[in-house]
Amino acid sequence: MADLAKLVAEKNQQRAAMKKEYFKLLTNPNAGGGHVFDPAVQRHGSMRVTRIEHFRETPKNFLGMLLFVALPLAGTVYLIKSRRKLEMIWWRASTFAVTQSDRMHMSWSELLMAFDAGAVSAWTRMEGTSKTFYEETPENT
Repeated sequence: MADLAKLVAEKNQQRAAMKKEYFKLLTNPNAGGGHVFDPAVQRHGSMRVTRIEHFRETPKNFLGMLLFVALPLAGTVYLIKSRRKLEMIWWRASTFAVTQSDRMHMSWSELLMAFDAGAVSAWTRMEGTSKTFYEETPENT
């Protein structure tokens, strides 16, 4: 525990020394402009600008792009489209009439309460079976 306290104190001393040096450079009237040039930041910016000149396409790069960009994007699009399609089937199969303008001004809870009466029979008709999303009991009918 004493070692940890010693390390924390040393880190704080280093931080204070760096802060003091930074403000000394920043407020130097002979430096001009109030800008502190940091070569590491300049190297990082230059590397980012010239990255395309040093990038080599390989099968590993392509696989990485596919796994981390293309597949998540395609999966998200699929989920959104399938949910929208299911929602439209649900709305069209329902027994009650809710217009587009009504749906725009209703909250989700109001929609669910309004839809509850017709939803069970709509799902039954849509699936062609007597099985519904949830069992009809005296509590939820």
